[in-house]
Amino acid sequence: MLEQVFETLKRKNILYHITLPSTQLYAQGLLSKIKPIEGTAILTYNQTVGKGQLGAKWLSEPEKNICVSFIYYPDFIAVHKQFIISKAFALALRELVESIIHIPVYIKWPNDIIVNHKKIGGILINNAIQGDKLVNSIIGIGLNVNQTSFPTETGKATSIKMISNEDTDLADLVMRLKDAFTKYYQKLINREWYEIDQLYLQYLYGLNIYLQFISDDGKVFEGSIIGIEENGCLLVKTIEGQKSFSIKQIKLVL
Repeated sequence: MLEQVFETLKRKNILYHITLPSTQLYAQGLLSKIKPIEGTAILTYNQTVGKGQLGAKWLSEPEKNICVSFIYYPDFIAVHKQFIISKAFALALRELVESIIHIPVYIKWPNDIIVNHKKIGGILINNAIQGDKLVNSIIGIGLNVNQTSFPTETGKATSIKMISNEDTDLADLVMRLKDAFTKYYQKLINREWYEIDQLYLQYLYGLNIYLQFISDDGKVFEGSIIGIEENGCLLVKTIEGQKSFSIKQIKLVL
């Protein structure tokens, strides 16, 4: 039975490994040797040194969650517009999760997936750039699926099982994720970027609501998200007026 599952994954260009330090690092190593078919995925259910945004650790219980990285070649997107990639794949993951748990799912800037004010998944994107062109993109996904207990250092976390009270077949979920990514990558190819921009704002966690933020110097302040700039910077309305922040400058407090 398992052999059939692994063969199905392989036919969809999903390369399964029993364990890996990092699917992102494996994908980078693969790209240094060959040019895999676009949409190739590196999958494990046991990632030992996974990372999130800004070097944060992604902690995942073995055989309970999905850790997967996809390889794409979005050379049709200019470097200064690359945040549209983050938007598209965050929307794809959000849509998939909502189709399973049947309650509202949101995107916390830049691309964490949020349910009931808790993190259920996240995306880490590494873009290789040459000149003013994108050479390739590695889209790393961590999704909490069947895990029901999380270390305190992960912050507020949840999973599909904690919401649905049911186990989810991991291999089937990965194949559905690949289909969702294919759908939204095609939207990028078709330059349906206005639709992607509008959907991202529609599902952006905290839009037009006063929330707490932490700046890079540790200061806590209140503000309201009012939009996203083309380069991915967050626009926040504060008592001092409208300000623009990069991902390294600010963090939203859940």
